[in-house]
Amino acid sequence: MNLEDLLADETFVCGLREGKIVLTPEIEKQLLQDPANMELLETALTLYPAIFKTVAQADMEAEENRLRSKIFNEQKDTPVLQMLGAGQHKKIINHWALKVAAASAILILGCYFFLSKPGEKPQPNMAQNVKSFMAIDGEKKKLQLPDGTVVTLNSGSKINIDKGYGIKNRDVDLSGEAFFDVMHNAEIPFIVHCSDMDVKALGTAFNVQAYPGEDHTEASLVRGKIEVTLLKDNNRKVILHPDQKVEWRKLKGISNQAVGKVRRAEKTVSMELVKPLTKTITGDTKEIAWTDSKLIFDDESFGNIAVMLEHWYGVKVFFDSESLKAYRFTANFEKEKLDAVLNYLKESKKFNYEITYGNITSVKISK
Repeated sequence: MNLEDLLADETFVCGLREGKIVLTPEIEKQLLQDPANMELLETALTLYPAIFKTVAQADMEAEENRLRSKIFNEQKDTPVLQMLGAGQHKKIINHWALKVAAASAILILGCYFFLSKPGEKPQPNMAQNVKSFMAIDGEKKKLQLPDGTVVTLNSGSKINIDKGYGIKNRDVDLSGEAFFDVMHNAEIPFIVHCSDMDVKALGTAFNVQAYPGEDHTEASLVRGKIEVTLLKDNNRKVILHPDQKVEWRKLKGISNQAVGKVRRAEKTVSMELVKPLTKTITGDTKEIAWTDSKLIFDDESFGNIAVMLEHWYGVKVFFDSESLKAYRFTANFEKEKLDAVLNYLKESKKFNYEITYGNITSVKISK
């Protein structure tokens, strides 16, 4: 195996674009057969950012040319778009300004998406024997725990609490995603338990995403201070400060023997575990924008976006081509229906979709 082979592997490169390492069985076998190949992996991780920047630049130029041609050929007015020039601040421009936009522009589509009623207040639930709270797919639920802690559940999420919550402990088991605004109690810490991490806080506001079946678990801190324990990394503890997040990604497609080597390779090239939260031009924090009924994509792959759409709209998304999953989008949506979101995305990348309504609504994405 050589460097060119590794960087030409679609599975490996797509994984790196998502900030993770995914190896095919064939690549893993070659890594394990020759220890020198681990050095090759480290070199690939080091070189990838520069390579990605070059490829992204070419992709942006091709995309702008397609949009430029589309706008010049259309007689009707085009909607207001947001453009991001390379190395510059974002700014809003109309379709006339788009005709002279820089060649490195990235499209951001603005619209509205609505899920919950504005001004909705948390509904208190003081019953000590309540064990479970759930938000089904397509809804959000806000509730108040017996100690005054307010929890906002994202769609497809569930929390369980002990009968002794608030008296003996303040432990919560989470499956899915939730935002916690924790009531301060120095004597009884508030702890969120997930499959891959525990998050401990005294009085703070933070978000935890831990959907079952997905390849990552994430904790994002807005206010205060939290301690994150990585259960799958020898209970390694990480302290987060405001506007920081920690993301733990599961390694797919490789054996337990290779996991340790890959983790060491990540550390060698400083693939940081703790990262800053993502801020948008409008001042929103991407990681918690869902609590304000905003759907934000920040250079997200279509594969990841499909998962978000499944949670938000309670649908199942299918692709007829793996290459479609690699399409990337940056967009902000608020108060918008599913078909409108897909139509706006089609303005940036060419694809077709078909929505089939039933007990479970399905969306088929095709070329």
